[in-house]
Amino acid sequence: MSPLTHFSKIAVSLAIFAVVLGVSAVTTRADPVTLINGGASAQLLYTASGFPGSTATATFSLSGNVLTVQLSNTSTDLATALTALGFNTTPDITISNFVGTGVTSGWTVNGALGVFEISRNGQGQGEAINAGGSETLTFTLLNFSGDLTLDLSAVHLQSLPNGLSDKPTGSEVPEPTSMLLLGSGLLGIGAGIRRRIRK
Repeated sequence: MSPLTHFSKIAVSLAIFAVVLGVSAVTTRADPVTLINGGASAQLLYTASGFPGSTATATFSLSGNVLTVQLSNTSTDLATALTALGFNTTPDITISNFVGTGVTSGWTVNGALGVFEISRNGQGQGEAINAGGSETLTFTLLNFSGDLTLDLSAVHLQSLPNGLSDKPTGSEVPEPTSMLLLGSGLLGIGAGIRRRIRK
């Protein structure tokens, strides 16, 4: 087999691997995310399939019996409003106190998002996080210690005034260090292949 044919096969294999990796990184999966008490936070990405440009992120962190969520409306569609957050956990938790900042301070439980163990919902446009906005939600957990797994999480995104609405589930955003390690490995493989071809 000539070196050029060998190189072509490896290049095609790497290209297929890159496409599969890219698709898997973009595909929304509702995999459970475990929060280590006092450890690193976890960021979830929510993408509305019903209308383009409507996205949100939620960064969850756990310290003692306090669960903090930094909720951001990252939509490029400026008409998109973020009006609710819901999530299920293992173990089941009970909220003894909830505090929101800004518009989320009035968020209550009204079931608009569906059936979630923990949910908070705004009451219309006046209690929505607008595109580019961010709020902090703090949940004090009753009789809780240890780690916490987020089994499923969703947000409610509404594109107003046209009435489009979606309730996407969240998928964990890969840590930058993981992506850096993967990129470094792929560069190393490419450099090795190039060296072999030059010989």
